[in-house]
Amino acid sequence: MSAAGERWSLAGLEWVNHPIEMNRTESALVFVLFAAVERANVACGFGTDAATRLAYDVVENAGQLRQEGQQLTFTHQPSSWPEGCKSGYTIELQDSLHHPDAGGSLLVGCKDEANFRELGYTYSTTYHLNAARVPVAVRADKQPGEALQVTLAKRRTTVDVVGVK
Repeated sequence: MSAAGERWSLAGLEWVNHPIEMNRTESALVFVLFAAVERANVACGFGTDAATRLAYDVVENAGQLRQEGQQLTFTHQPSSWPEGCKSGYTIELQDSLHHPDAGGSLLVGCKDEANFRELGYTYSTTYHLNAARVPVAVRADKQPGEALQVTLAKRRTTVDVVGVK
């Protein structure tokens, strides 16, 4: 038996063995299973939508740009599952300099869905604003599954989204 309160860590996750009837091997297997499921959720984007996955890419690349360079263009490959576009889509990053009073959203519009026809977008987020500004709104129209190029530029202490195509 492993001791109650024993701590283990793997890949940034921590497991505390609770006082239930489990030997060390069983406890380790449960921990590894939970760790694998957590990492798969993050890596595969489970529980996220198309806008949030793109925002994650903006935040990750803005962090990289802060470390070195003045400009960076990255490729975002959209996924139709889960919560993505199966048809052509639009990407719009609204001007964020007046957020939260107005604008600032990253909008993904799936061209074949009712929400897009009614509202002009299907998924939205402002998560990208944690790492980047959008001084001027940018927009791109894409074919089904077509990759998106996003250009970021460092401006003194900020990172700006300056283009999508």
